[in-house]
Amino acid sequence: MNLKFREVKSTLAAITSVLPLIAAPLAWSDGSNTTSPAPTPATPTPVITQSPDLLFPFLGGCAQQYDLAIDLSTDAALVADFTATTAAGAVLGFNIAGAIADEVAQGLEVAAWGTGGVAMDAAAVSAAAAIATVVGIPLAIPLNTAGVLAGGVAMNAATVTTTAQAVATGLKLAGLVGETVNVAAGLASNLISVETQVLSHYQHSLDNCDQNF
Repeated sequence: MNLKFREVKSTLAAITSVLPLIAAPLAWSDGSNTTSPAPTPATPTPVITQSPDLLFPFLGGCAQQYDLAIDLSTDAALVADFTATTAAGAVLGFNIAGAIADEVAQGLEVAAWGTGGVAMDAAAVSAAAAIATVVGIPLAIPLNTAGVLAGGVAMNAATVTTTAQAVATGLKLAGLVGETVNVAAGLASNLISVETQVLSHYQHSLDNCDQNF
């Protein structure tokens, strides 16, 4: 009886000595020594929204706020280029037309001089006929009439010549105006192109805007 009691007692003692070894890993796996999960990072503050649009460089803000300014500047440069090209074409046309009008005016001027010479000759013959006693007055009358007609033709030729010269001068002036427009439009195109480049470079130096707006 005493022997059995001793065996039971020794068995219980052995179990008791093993229990701490079993309990320690269980306590450790229960989370007493585990690390806590990392906290969720805070949402960063957005740079700025995409509105309002900024039309001039160096006003701050963010990149997309300058999209409209760059688009407008690019369109303006295209319009200026088109204007310059159109003006150059008009100048060429005015110069050609002016050269033709000059030639016409010179030809009419020569004709006017010739007609005036004929009128003067007719007037001289008429005067001589009126004075000559042999030919008499009946011959002087038709010669006077011819002189008057020749003088009228000469005056008309001079008027046409003056008109042609005025047209040539007007075409030359139009050509000068076209050249002025061409130069002005070309300068405007260059200035707008520089502005577009400045805007583009400045835009690339900025942060992107917050797209959630």
